[in-house]
Amino acid sequence: MATQPLTPRISHPTPQSTLFSYPIRHTRTTALTTYPRPTPTSPEILIYGHSTGITFLYTSPDSPSHDSTPYTLHLGTPVLSLSTAPEHLLLTPPSHTPLTPARTLLTSSLILTAACADRTIRLISLPLTPSSNPQPQILTLGGGVSSHQLPATSISLSLLPRSISPRITNNPSFNDSDSEGNDVAIDDDDDEDLVIASASPDSTGLLLIWRIPIPRYHSTFRPTLPKLAPRPEQWHLASPATALRFNTSPLSLTRRHQLLVAESAGVVRILDLARQHWVVSLHLPVAAAGGTGRVTVLAAEWCCGGRGIVVVGEDGRWGVWDTEGVLSGRLRNLVEFVVEGVVAPPPHPVGRQLAGSSSVAAGAMSHGMAAASIAVLQMPGTHLIPASSASLHIEDEAIAILALGRLMYVPSLRRLFREKALSSSSSSSAVEREMQLVKKGESKVREETVVSVEVGAEADVGVGLAEAGRAVVGGVGWVGVLDVGGREEVEGEEQRAK
Repeated sequence: MATQPLTPRISHPTPQSTLFSYPIRHTRTTALTTYPRPTPTSPEILIYGHSTGITFLYTSPDSPSHDSTPYTLHLGTPVLSLSTAPEHLLLTPPSHTPLTPARTLLTSSLILTAACADRTIRLISLPLTPSSNPQPQILTLGGGVSSHQLPATSISLSLLPRSISPRITNNPSFNDSDSEGNDVAIDDDDDEDLVIASASPDSTGLLLIWRIPIPRYHSTFRPTLPKLAPRPEQWHLASPATALRFNTSPLSLTRRHQLLVAESAGVVRILDLARQHWVVSLHLPVAAAGGTGRVTVLAAEWCCGGRGIVVVGEDGRWGVWDTEGVLSGRLRNLVEFVVEGVVAPPPHPVGRQLAGSSSVAAGAMSHGMAAASIAVLQMPGTHLIPASSASLHIEDEAIAILALGRLMYVPSLRRLFREKALSSSSSSSAVEREMQLVKKGESKVREETVVSVEVGAEADVGVGLAEAGRAVVGGVGWVGVLDVGGREEVEGEEQRAK
């Protein structure tokens, strides 16, 4: 662990935002994420990939100067994508939750997975706190004939039971729910496995699912990663994947088996690993005049407590599919967005240039970078829907979208949806007006519920939310934390609602 802390440069992209940027010696970052903090006193961990490996920046939450302590893990190959498990799996579980070796490993160590340019997938374990001798554990997956033909550009990590309950496999419904609509928490005392999904821009659209069993350990030792890599399960997609995300629902074991797969051909699908079949397909609209085919999906992420999906397309538009009616009350609304808007206008006519590919997405894939990125953060203490209107206890969420050189931040999804519901104008006309204002640099549409910050075309590496109002971004020669604000307004609104 390096002992010399890094002091950030401080700038103000807008009068309301502050950027703390750390200069880095690598020419550019190729992947970026944050690690959820187990406790309020834990260090804030910014993680970025580059041409030789991964660097971790540990920042004390009490540091007024935002100085960070760096540690670089040299892998000898560029890192193209990073993933950590859903946040609720990384926190200390309730006392009644079985502490399997895999869950103990997740809650006691820093666990992440990296897709590398040498066609391997690395599963990495490090101490949660800075250490002079971290002694990382690394399990290398793939690289051989059973792996991807090209380096993986999308990756996702989660924790799933080793054996599948018959109750899950025999239920043909979209989701398991009780009579009141709540998630069904399925008790399972069996062991759990770390599960990695990876996809590359192969012409075959190959999706690989890796199950890594964590061996039982003696009571006096912490669990460790296995020595041997398993063979992956293979799925073939219609077009290359641009995003993979395991479901983020903190309450339902059923939903944890769902994998969101965004494809470049303009479709987002949900794969149920328990039932071994595709559950549903969602399509972006056909490209406007000047393009061909459907709008390419640049990024997608779970929202609404794992019951909805937020997506951004190559045309610069984003939207939320309320697949289970959490916001709208309309069950299985699989066509229309319940909330939509514009991140930035596209630089050229939108449409697939080649079969299953787009200029923006294909160019980013060839350089090992995300064309866009989405981060969703649950807001403890606030609710997505009023507790009196339903038995669902789903927390409100903040959303950050980085695409086409601009960062868009939504401090409260609940607040944005309520504004949309109260608006008398149609969604399509409102979005068209917003697009024109963004093109003119005069975007003030929904300024109280959406924060938009220009970060530059070279910053489309990735985005994470360290906490409410703090987005992590990176570009050529720097990574940083952008304080976009908005949390105080949301807290004030919640107090007034009470």
